[in-house]
Amino acid sequence: MSALARFFNRNNCKVFGYDLVSTLLTKKLESEKIQITYKDDSNEIPKEFLSENPEKTLIIYTPAIPKNNKIFNYFKENKYRLLKRSELLELVTGNTDTIAIAGTHGKTTVSSITAHIFSYSDKKIAAFVGGISKNTNLNIFLPENGEKVDTIIVEADEFDRSLLRLHPHTAVITAIDEDHLDIYADKEDLTNTFEKFTSQIKRSGFLLIKKNLKISGKYFPEKSFTYSIGEKADFYATNIRLDKESSIFDIVTPSFTIKDIKFKMSGELNIENATAAAGLATLFGIKPDRIKK
Repeated sequence: MSALARFFNRNNCKVFGYDLVSTLLTKKLESEKIQITYKDDSNEIPKEFLSENPEKTLIIYTPAIPKNNKIFNYFKENKYRLLKRSELLELVTGNTDTIAIAGTHGKTTVSSITAHIFSYSDKKIAAFVGGISKNTNLNIFLPENGEKVDTIIVEADEFDRSLLRLHPHTAVITAIDEDHLDIYADKEDLTNTFEKFTSQIKRSGFLLIKKNLKISGKYFPEKSFTYSIGEKADFYATNIRLDKESSIFDIVTPSFTIKDIKFKMSGELNIENATAAAGLATLFGIKPDRIKK
């Protein structure tokens, strides 16, 4: 949600929001001239957002907001246009090639590494990441100087089946573990949702999926690839060595091997996530030396 607030703020919109408590993140947003209240009272809404001009204000909400929230209900009762976060992402990504990172874990890490590689390689991207990236201290990536965006990177969240709002050019699926069973009847229901998601990938695009995930491939696009760590796949990490501060490994791709990548995030799961990001970069034509750097 804060990444979307920053997106609109940087596009010269007036942004106001509510959160339950003040945090380091909300203080940072306030320092960026985003108005925030921590009091659930419709009297806290600034004048320019009040119901005299509801058509000039768009309300974005998370499904996690309590149904009795007074600010939310003010906007609802006064016929403002209300969109869930996933519905807004559907609009924002509708006319731009989108990379959607899906899976029950690993989304934020793969998204942030992918956004980092693409930005470093001068790709004109926007990325909405579900956590704060340590190297930028932000959860949003945008091109400098207001340049036109060629590709959008988003997390495709399985909560509330939000991922089905997206029709991406390219998708990644990192994992399908039992999760959100308050939303899904069982593991099969969850898996079927991911399967339906694969049917929404553009036929000209790519699917990159962790090897050995138990999901039917009947809707996979023609250009589908696997990734793994230690086990042969279309993209896989091998020759893994660890030192005190980092991991060193090779990534094997269908066309070349990137040797001696030095990576400062520890753990095999993060190497696997980096392999997925490197696979995406390769599919989008980023050269191996840029990926390595």
